[in-house]
Amino acid sequence: MDVEIAIPVAGVVNTSLSLGAGREIVARDLPLIPTAACIIHARSFDEFEETYAVIGQWIADNGYRVAGASREVYLTKSDHVSGPITEIQWPVEKAE
Repeated sequence: MDVEIAIPVAGVVNTSLSLGAGREIVARDLPLIPTAACIIHARSFDEFEETYAVIGQWIADNGYRVAGASREVYLTKSDHVSGPITEIQWPVEKAE
């Protein structure tokens, strides 16, 4: 499975790190998202599908369309006292 994970850093990062067995970590800058539909998911990770359905419906109902891969920003750890809190960001553009 090809997965991308974003971690904010303040300094220079080694651009590539081999993990062996054909696996590697590659550092790169994420592109700017000019316009995004965002929603806070403050429930179990098992319930992501419902939150994605809500934001997807909002996008369609408000005249937008998805313009790229979604991003998930984990605002708390899953074992945090308040539970996991995640911001879901979906790049959008006006539908024509």
